Amino acid sequence: MVASESKIWARTEDGTLLVSTDNEISFNAATQQPLPAGTLFFWLDKGDAYSLAASDKFATMSACCITGGPDPVNENNANELLIYDVDKDTWCYESFLDGNGNTSTAGVYLGGRRFVRSFQTNAGIKFFFCNGQSIWDCDLASTHTLIATSGVDVPGTPLYPGFIHNDFWDFLLDRNGTDMWVACDGGIYENKSDKKGWIASNKGYHTQHVQSLDVYEDPGRAIVNYATQDNGGWHGKWPAWLRNSVANSGDLNFSDGDPASAGLECCFCLFHNSILQP
Repeated sequence: MVASESKIWARTEDGTLLVSTDNEISFNAATQQPLPAGTLFFWLDKGDAYSLAASDKFATMSACCITGGPDPVNENNANELLIYDVDKDTWCYESFLDGNGNTSTAGVYLGGRRFVRSFQTNAGIKFFFCNGQSIWDCDLASTHTLIATSGVDVPGTPLYPGFIHNDFWDFLLDRNGTDMWVACDGGIYENKSDKKGWIASNKGYHTQHVQSLDVYEDPGRAIVNYATQDNGGWHGKWPAWLRNSVANSGDLNFSDGDPASAGLECCFCLFHNSILQP
């Protein structure tokens, strides 16, 4: 369910679109027009079953397979927007293309979920689409601007630099249309449109998935060093927790250090049979 300027929109898992113009007292079918041939809401647990965004003029959902494309196996489903035009009472669709001009199938096979979002800003309603690993600003007229990516399948853009951990789950835009936040497996990432790009905002927000833990005694204090999945390596003690040198190191496998020197702690990541030391 989502609100537009003067309406409340809702949908069912099979894509039936409903609308209320009396503040949810009643809902009616928004259209009697059938969905485009081939439309599938695939991998319902990955977002397609409840993805919905809308303005008074348009409603959109994430979908797949309208353009044919590859069979949606192993969760490699095509990235498509299904769009209902209120004034024309018609359905249309937009495809997200890869570098070869084919419909992209990147995204949720790794993790995260697909979703669309709409936000009422001072400049009007803005639409966004996420494929689980990247987010685009969409004008619903075939123009898609990449604003955030984990780098999985979709390379970054100099307009919106910065590493974001993979597997996106939600996105938020402020009323001014400038500040943005991404929720992902690595926590919260923030972009204030100040040319600094995406920055992790995880101070005091730590994963509970600790892979390895070491404690080192130092005169008058004890130092804790631990490796986590998704949120890199951390060291210190409450309340002065510090991230290890590579703040966005992501999935780390084990920690170690020199018991004779509490200031020397490391966390490691196994990568293609090699060891990376953040």
